[in-house]
Amino acid sequence: MNPVTHRTRPNRPNRPERQIRPTRPASGTAATTAQRRVRRVTRALATALALGSFASTVALGTAGSPASAASLQSNPVLLVHGFNATFNTNCNDSTMQAWRNGLISRGWADVRTVGWYANDSNCSLNVQSRWNNTSDTSFDEIAREFAWTVRNHFTTNGRPVAIAAHSMGGLIVNRAIQGVMNDEPGYPDEMHITDVVASGTPFAGSAWAAACADTIGLQQCVEAKPGSTFLNALADNPQGRVQGGTLGRTQWSLAGSDCDAIVSGSSALTMGQAVATRPTVQKIRYTTPEWFGCANPASISHNELITQSAQLRWISDQLRF
Repeated sequence: MNPVTHRTRPNRPNRPERQIRPTRPASGTAATTAQRRVRRVTRALATALALGSFASTVALGTAGSPASAASLQSNPVLLVHGFNATFNTNCNDSTMQAWRNGLISRGWADVRTVGWYANDSNCSLNVQSRWNNTSDTSFDEIAREFAWTVRNHFTTNGRPVAIAAHSMGGLIVNRAIQGVMNDEPGYPDEMHITDVVASGTPFAGSAWAAACADTIGLQQCVEAKPGSTFLNALADNPQGRVQGGTLGRTQWSLAGSDCDAIVSGSSALTMGQAVATRPTVQKIRYTTPEWFGCANPASISHNELITQSAQLRWISDQLRF
């Protein structure tokens, strides 16, 4: 889900390598009021940068380990973008490039961007029958198309895939896996997905989507509105099916930020284990910095969940096949 405008900042380290302190006054002299103020502000900024990207991890199991070299060379990672009101996401824009290049730089050899709107451009892979997909097209329809695309391109060839999804793209992935898991009409009988990392996905809805639904009425905003029929029917922790249709094991990992103005941190982490036989859901929440709140440059916004160094490292670690 990309708002009409968003800020883009270059990657930055999570913590300063060292805290820069002002020069102490000469021995035997008292610090002036101005010097004391400088020291206080400098310490505050250093502490803010250190705490700004603090994250809490919630999981019933262990966090994922980095993927093996063999899986990096042979299995693709699919990047599923979010909402675009004008249904024309450019898979080469700065956000998508940072997302893709960030995973490639961490050793993933086959990272593919997925286009699912009619006017999406420069994507590595496009879902079949997307020619009429707009922001008024139900996620149910796009999820079926996505499921068949994964099945036809990868599962039937014996190739499992992992998925990193952003914003409303995570709703499409969730619904696709749910449809395959439950053998619903219109869905394929197999779709082998090993891991899904959903960043900033409104599993419990979004106030931003609600405003869009109430003012513009776009179907995808209506479905992402808190309490919608679509969200109420969405499955917790759905599992894919390996080649041949046997129920497989799909590991879900969720990331959210309390400084995300589009999707709240709590909404992005709203998924349970469903049943004891399914894998535990890994969750990470980036909290509001103590100093200056979300105005702190180290806070994590909606798009920064997939563009910043620490967040990309976490995504990469969870895509483990």
